[in-house]
Amino acid sequence: MTAPDNTSTIDQLKRKYPCREAQFDSLISFLGHDSFPSPPALCLTGLPSSGKRTILRSTLETLGSSRDVVQNAWIDCRETFSSHLLFDRIVSRITDMKWPQQTERIKVLNDVNNFVVQVTRALDGLTGKCILVSPILSRANDKVLENADCIADLNPDSLFSVLSRLPTLTSSPSLTLIFLATSFPPRLTSGLPLPTIHFPPYTKFQLCKILSLHAPESVYDFSAVEPAFPGDLDDAELQKVWDGLVSAVIDTFGPGTALDVPTILCLSRTLWPEFVEPIIKAGILCDDGDELVFGKVDFLGLFTIAKRKGLFSGEEIVKKRTMLTTTNTSITGSTMAGRADVW
Repeated sequence: MTAPDNTSTIDQLKRKYPCREAQFDSLISFLGHDSFPSPPALCLTGLPSSGKRTILRSTLETLGSSRDVVQNAWIDCRETFSSHLLFDRIVSRITDMKWPQQTERIKVLNDVNNFVVQVTRALDGLTGKCILVSPILSRANDKVLENADCIADLNPDSLFSVLSRLPTLTSSPSLTLIFLATSFPPRLTSGLPLPTIHFPPYTKFQLCKILSLHAPESVYDFSAVEPAFPGDLDDAELQKVWDGLVSAVIDTFGPGTALDVPTILCLSRTLWPEFVEPIIKAGILCDDGDELVFGKVDFLGLFTIAKRKGLFSGEEIVKKRTMLTTTNTSITGSTMAGRADVW
């Protein structure tokens, strides 16, 4: 059971990030008990853009709202091409939790025994739960480790086994390591049972449900054109047109590709001004002549006009899609931001 002051926040997160309620509940069951130790290691698996980072970050931020309860640090294994660098990064992050102002670095040798001793010393006196997150632990990264000249005696398989057993080796029930990976073969932990939370790919229905939360508030949104007269579509009609556009984008560009939530959102917002242009042109001035009135939208007819204009085909939209796919973009609330937390 979660702490009382976090329950409402978790419910808000479930509404903000729909279709991941089961994963939220699993994370809270493993990490949200203040009076019970969390498992020594936990693995989150799923394809890229399945929500692993976003869901985990938001959960840890909620649990860590009280600094003495849960503290966490992220360690990107892509930045540590050797076991020595990885050991050093782990000890440094734990030390930073206890002494944020300390500038002196602790020298960590490329030796498992020394590493365990240094982690034990760093954890000494640290209150609350300490959670280390190691994203992108995958076989692709193993190849980097295997080809590194300074890998010393540790090979990738034994490295995973040491990390997953680190809380046990340090006799610290407050320490938990969380691995983010596309997949995690059991042999990497040398038979150690590892709790796993899987993030399956989003279905079309789930993608539409998520993106429906980001519907425009006006027919003039995402456009540089200023309305000549006040007046706008009803909220229900706006939602209907937006949901239809999102569905069309998924059906047109989704099959055979790996479109994620941010890319679909960005494509939909890019197409929106031209897509709703016929609606704006069809607006009728009211009797007073100072406000545009819009009726109900025939989406099928609107979609037919858009196809004739080439909005869902042709070279230009392919260029836009390629550019958006390779651009670092993401969702934070209802805005676009840096893609540190991909879905």
